[in-house]
Amino acid sequence: KYTRFLHSQGMHAIARIAIFRDERLVVSHPELAIKSKKTGQPWRENGKLVWTDPSRIDVQEFDIALAQAAISGGSDEVQFDYVRFPAEGDQKDASFAFQKSHPEWQRADVIADFLQRAYTSIHPKGVLLSLDVFGVMAWQRQVDLSHTGQDIVRMARFCDVLSPMI
Repeated sequence: KYTRFLHSQGMHAIARIAIFRDERLVVSHPELAIKSKKTGQPWRENGKLVWTDPSRIDVQEFDIALAQAAISGGSDEVQFDYVRFPAEGDQKDASFAFQKSHPEWQRADVIADFLQRAYTSIHPKGVLLSLDVFGVMAWQRQVDLSHTGQDIVRMARFCDVLSPMI
């Protein structure tokens, strides 16, 4: 109903979806969280339980399904926010599924692989895919890439709009 109203006003409807930083999903499904290497329990970023494991296929499929629901609701564009790994907290304690399934991968490989699948699912429906990224990622510093996985050169291949947050 709301997107129909926006369209009647000549507006472009964008559905923003906070994907991997998803406290609600982690609280209801702690098995989808990043794991602590020390305890095997869900990892916490600075004491808070907020991150799903971006490298888990079931998490990725859930986020693609959210995008599909937004498209079904009439959105003209899907904007993924938090399309990254956590940048704060005890990074050395964080364990991710890809480290076992694809030990040769880096975080940027996980994000690019996810975006390729998401773009393939979303774009043929005539809907734009946009991404929010940290503004600092434009400098492509290795320290930033290794933490967030936001390689904007690779990400740009699988989106229509890239929005650096400065």
